[in-house]
Amino acid sequence: MSYVLEPEVAGGLGERTVWDRTGPVPRVTALHYEVDQWLGDDLLESHPCFLATEALARAVDEAGLTGVAWGAAEVTTSDVAADLAPHQRLPPLRWLQPVGEAGRDDVALDGTGRLLCSDAAMDVLRGFHLENCLVEPQDAAL
Repeated sequence: MSYVLEPEVAGGLGERTVWDRTGPVPRVTALHYEVDQWLGDDLLESHPCFLATEALARAVDEAGLTGVAWGAAEVTTSDVAADLAPHQRLPPLRWLQPVGEAGRDDVALDGTGRLLCSDAAMDVLRGFHLENCLVEPQDAAL
């Protein structure tokens, strides 16, 4: 079985995000994620990008999950975050780049850019905080 995930949206793409608009679908080449309010999940999203805590990234790598590449992200907090949670410290975050193929790899994107995960990937994710992540079974096996 495979699953569609809609992770916590803790903020948005910051002004220093770099886009490549030369192809038919624009893509992010350098990610700046600006946090407004982090509720504590280990997996975050701001379409079309995903971030994972360093701890989750390590667990994904140790499990040997396929279809994942990691990139560096500039992560900052907004004035809103400073007002809402002035003493909150963010954990180190890594840019999770789904590069897998649906039906073959553990992590992939569907045709609309939603995150797909296999049973093996869900086994890893269930060991982490995902209180604000919507998880739904998907018909097509991954």
